[in-house]
Amino acid sequence: MKQDNVLIDDPKNCIAVFSKEHFLVLKGISILFVVLGHLGNRYLSFPYFSPITVAGVSIFLICSGYGLTESFKKKGLKNYWPNKIIRVWLPSFFIISFFAVINNIGVEAWLKDEPFFLYGWYLKCQFVCYILFFVFFLLFKNKKLIVIFSIISSIVVLLTVKNQMYAEQAFSFTLGVIISLADVKNWLVRVKKSRLSLILAALLGICAMFFTMRHVGLDYYFINNTIIMLFELTLAVSIILVSILTIKIKLWKVFIPLGKIAFMTYLLNNFIFAYLSGRVTVINVLISIVITGLASALLTILFDKIYLGYTKIVKGKINGTIKYPSKSK
Repeated sequence: MKQDNVLIDDPKNCIAVFSKEHFLVLKGISILFVVLGHLGNRYLSFPYFSPITVAGVSIFLICSGYGLTESFKKKGLKNYWPNKIIRVWLPSFFIISFFAVINNIGVEAWLKDEPFFLYGWYLKCQFVCYILFFVFFLLFKNKKLIVIFSIISSIVVLLTVKNQMYAEQAFSFTLGVIISLADVKNWLVRVKKSRLSLILAALLGICAMFFTMRHVGLDYYFINNTIIMLFELTLAVSIILVSILTIKIKLWKVFIPLGKIAFMTYLLNNFIFAYLSGRVTVINVLISIVITGLASALLTILFDKIYLGYTKIVKGKINGTIKYPSKSK
């Protein structure tokens, strides 16, 4: 195999492409973009991080779509919903409830996307993606049908939903599913880095074009949403390609710990940063970041232990190793 190829299983690589570690790196980069965007847009009067913030969310959803599809290939839909409840909805419910109680906020605020629940739209988007994934993979055994219906559902969202945040992520999860079903990882074994570099250059050119077009401000919301969606999606894919082309750089490992706590950080950062309002100083910003990081790490450990306990119970039931107390006579 030539050196110019993108080698996935090269032992000299620090991280294998499309491995668990690679996706942790991508999630770490994504949450960094999101945190910078939230801080810059809402508290530091620096809105220029906005594009990479949305691209960060796109990468999250791409990773989610890819990861779920790879998991389906190995074990189907077994324990699909219990996994989602424990790993996604249980921590989300816990964190939302905690901050809602201490701030005396009702559930209706979240349902109406009020400012207190700034990321509520993302959880709803994620929930819809999970439902559609479950339905399509349950009903269809043919890959092409899954891809076709996934694309149709994304188009429907893009054309019918006026909320820009939902529309600009219409194809992100679907793209992750397609990348897995199309076995892009296997293609990367054969493709040369020079060709991948040309693809990256083309994507960046397209990204720049859509970036210019997104400020046109056409009267038709779905055209505006489509332009913004294409800009953010090409930017997200470009970032992923950059990580693939530079995968041998050991510095990427720095993002792995951040990737492990990415979801908890996403859930916590807005709530904790909200206390910066009206008292933004360098010290307060640093303290908020440290508190967010520590709280995210602790909650990640907690809910990982809960998930591990659940898996042990499930395996025990399957293997018959769990002994239930016998009824007294």
